Amino acid sequence: MRKMANFKPAKIEKQETRPFSELLGLFVAVNRLGPGLYRKAVFKAWDDASGAAGYTSGRFLKDGILYITLSSSVVRSQLMFQKDFILMKINELLKESETVGLSGIKEEVKEIRLR
Repeated sequence: MRKMANFKPAKIEKQETRPFSELLGLFVAVNRLGPGLYRKAVFKAWDDASGAAGYTSGRFLKDGILYITLSSSVVRSQLMFQKDFILMKINELLKESETVGLSGIKEEVKEIRLR
């Protein structure tokens, strides 16, 4: 192994200790990962609240409106009757989600549109 003539080890100054949750939140904020984490949490909440993950072929979230494309018209018509309950359940799941807290977004889903 050759030694590098100009190599000098970097000095690391001591800093205050911080909780890991604070560092993780800072990492998410600096790298602008919040919206993506929030979107994933909403999609997971849809799967959990509706039970229609197997029939969901497309998901899209824009301006607080969750657009869902379903592959079965029968499932879509059944979910139409349950939209208010599913919306309420999604927002409850988002309030409990640690991922949403980490993302820093406090927004609720306003509406669900089924296609």
